[in-house]
Amino acid sequence: MKKTTIFTTVLLAFTGHTAWAQAQQPGNAPAAAAEPVTPPAPTPASATAAPAAAEPAAVAPAAVAPAASSTQAADAPTVSAPAAPATSEPAAAPPAAPAAAEAPTVDRITIAKEGFFQPIATLQGWFFESHQKGKTMTTFRIRRAELGLKGDIIPKTFSYKVVIDPAKTLKFDTANAAVVDSTGAAVAPAAQVAVPKPPADTSILNDVYLTYNSEYADVSVGQFKIPVSYEGFNSSSKLLFPERDITSRQYGDRRDLGLRIDKKFDHFGYKAGIFNGQGLNQPDQNNGKDLALRLEAYPIKGITIAAVGYTSVGSRKSATTKDRVEGDLRFDLSNALLQAEYIRAWDGPKGARLKGQGGYVALGYTFFDHLQPVVRLGILDTNIKAAKTEVKHYEFGANYYVLGDQVKFQGSFSLFDPSASATPNHSELILATQLSF
Repeated sequence: MKKTTIFTTVLLAFTGHTAWAQAQQPGNAPAAAAEPVTPPAPTPASATAAPAAAEPAAVAPAAVAPAASSTQAADAPTVSAPAAPATSEPAAAPPAAPAAAEAPTVDRITIAKEGFFQPIATLQGWFFESHQKGKTMTTFRIRRAELGLKGDIIPKTFSYKVVIDPAKTLKFDTANAAVVDSTGAAVAPAAQVAVPKPPADTSILNDVYLTYNSEYADVSVGQFKIPVSYEGFNSSSKLLFPERDITSRQYGDRRDLGLRIDKKFDHFGYKAGIFNGQGLNQPDQNNGKDLALRLEAYPIKGITIAAVGYTSVGSRKSATTKDRVEGDLRFDLSNALLQAEYIRAWDGPKGARLKGQGGYVALGYTFFDHLQPVVRLGILDTNIKAAKTEVKHYEFGANYYVLGDQVKFQGSFSLFDPSASATPNHSELILATQLSF
């Protein structure tokens, strides 16, 4: 009896374990539902010897076989039913791939081992109208098309800048010129010939210079603006009006070949230079040079107060001899702006010098971060000793900043009132658009 019971228990355990192991093999689909394992019918001997045990009882694999004693229970294996397969569910979707990192904005291109260059441009288109003595003239014009490159050869040590302006290639006018001999005297009989006359500077080369940068001084050699007039030497892309004030155009806004040393600190800045004195991209014609010094103070952020001195040395008899004294200030606080300049000027050699002066005051206020009405009042007198040579001007305008000075629209109306009665008043209307980067 005991032997038969032990044999039956072992057989049941082995049969249940085998069925469970087969179900775990790859490729063997689990049964739809777990069914109990029925043990084989008892042998006849068992039935004869123990008729009471002949009643077959289905034994589930999860059941533990009865132990004849504590010792047998310890030796007999425990039979567990195979776990019911989990309900079939669709596989979970794989996690979404992380979004690709946004590519960084590139505003400059690497050159050499450590250097870089960055393209720059200022493009300005105008509609211009002039009215004088009942006559009106209108025209479209490309006022500026400045294209260039700037960058470093060695970062924070050697830098450079090159800018050209093809809009300067204007059509030449024609003028009559007297015929002279090799000494400069007029030939006899007097004669004149027609010669081409440029309407303005025709060299498209604006800025070309190399700079050595250091902690207290940046030293540049090449061609750049002289530091006379706040509007004159600052970028044309940041003007309050489409065009500079007439005083800035008369005495500033000049480029020359030379050497410049400058630096800007938290509350102080300076610009010093020595120039040929001959103008845009012109070699010197004598041993004279022009010296310039501009000192700036920034007492608080948004306020600039400056003084300028400019003089010719070495060859004071030249027709290009010039001296300048200037003071200017700029208050740019919150949305309000005040800008003013005054320049005193002397031009020509001793005995034939012209003494002039000029200045202006400009006011502006920005509404809604985009719209800026502006007004500018000024006066220019190119010959103080002569009578009625001054010109007063009254200008009104508005700027609409789409993206700061990078993208903006400008409009202005200017009235010029000469003191000389023989010179009539005239007015100008300018509508301009600008793209700068």
